[in-house]
Amino acid sequence: MNIKKLFSRMKRHSVNDGYRTSRIMYMLEAAFEYFISICMSGNFLATLTSHIGFSDGTTAVIANISAFAGTFQLLSIYLSHKAPVKRWVIPIQFTSHFIIASLFLVPFLSAGVATKTAIFFVAILAARILATIVSPLKSTWFMNLVPMRERGNYTAILTIVSLISGAAVSYGAAALMEHYKATDNLEGAFLIFSIFVFIFMICHALTLILSKEKPREAQLEKKSVFASVGTLIKRPVYRKILLVFCLYTVANNIVSPFLATYQNNQLKLSLVFINTVGIFISFFGVVTIAFFGKLSRNVQHKTMLLIAYPVITLGYFVNIFTVPANGAVMYIAYMVILRIGASALAVSNTNIVLEVIPVEEQTAALSLSTIITGIAGFVVTLAVSPFVDYMLANGSQLFGRTIYAQQILSAANVFINIIVILCYIFILLPELNGYENRVIDSGSMDKKQTQEAS
Repeated sequence: MNIKKLFSRMKRHSVNDGYRTSRIMYMLEAAFEYFISICMSGNFLATLTSHIGFSDGTTAVIANISAFAGTFQLLSIYLSHKAPVKRWVIPIQFTSHFIIASLFLVPFLSAGVATKTAIFFVAILAARILATIVSPLKSTWFMNLVPMRERGNYTAILTIVSLISGAAVSYGAAALMEHYKATDNLEGAFLIFSIFVFIFMICHALTLILSKEKPREAQLEKKSVFASVGTLIKRPVYRKILLVFCLYTVANNIVSPFLATYQNNQLKLSLVFINTVGIFISFFGVVTIAFFGKLSRNVQHKTMLLIAYPVITLGYFVNIFTVPANGAVMYIAYMVILRIGASALAVSNTNIVLEVIPVEEQTAALSLSTIITGIAGFVVTLAVSPFVDYMLANGSQLFGRTIYAQQILSAANVFINIIVILCYIFILLPELNGYENRVIDSGSMDKKQTQEAS
């Protein structure tokens, strides 16, 4: 796949409508937000929480707290009727990032572990709530600046920019953390992380300030939050999208929140190794994202999801067999396979909603899906967390054999993802096909009526 061709094709099809700079700003905005996410997730989050004194189960709950925070996205439905949304997104997002930067200073507090834990939990929950409130507002703000035909390509390029720049940030952060860990001065690393997040926060805010928002062609009908939700739920296609999205989120959240501590504590993989692999996966992701971005011009998003779900399932199947003896090799295999599936999912997951839901309902649609899937994901993480701690307390012994909790969880993930694939093929896909036929028939009827009127 020629990455240069993907960018040149996007340039050729770009529309000189006064929003080109804003579309570029969105790419930079997504990159800076990704940098902040890198610093407060995965192995970096696990290192910070372990230093404070969290258990593996508690760390997993913290890692997945965004899912619970998503329940507050009902507020985004309310704010979506108060255009321009830019005035809400900028201060709320800035506050969220400020809190995240401050979390790295928690280890410096003169307080006990219980107090630090409480402060950290409340602060990160507040940051995640604020971020999730503005997420659908920001998505609809920027994606509506992109012509419908180019959204797949644009999403691909957006992801490529974040992956390439994020790889450098991730590797640098890992090297920094390992250096300070070797000198037994992790708090020095946390201080530097905090400074860098503050810098990313300011750059991110500037990208939003310099971006334009497209005026609405018509004022949205003012509905209550519950009326908006009711309208969406009446749509069969949306109910079936929620079913598939929810099951997939449950499968993903059975495993992913627990992987960082597994890699650190049981597989004994160093942060430098993990992030070196991460760099390779990022550049590999550039190729796969570019491929699926190009493919989205000729293949519909519903077909892309038919590729994504089985490939992701295969990745978690590989993870069933990942143990300390083969951890490095199997981790690489898992990451490569998962990156392929995630690339197809990234290009089409949100776009499938935007294709079938009217513009005036899109913010509500994205918010409601985040809320429902978030609740499901968080509840399953809470339910699984005691099992992980129990297995660790018993030396990862089950029926007299050494079996790691993450192996069992990966098997459960595969089982649920098979159900996801079946639901997609036999429940959602026929509805998407039917929706497309209704749109075509409606368009043909409108054209016929226009000709007759002429």
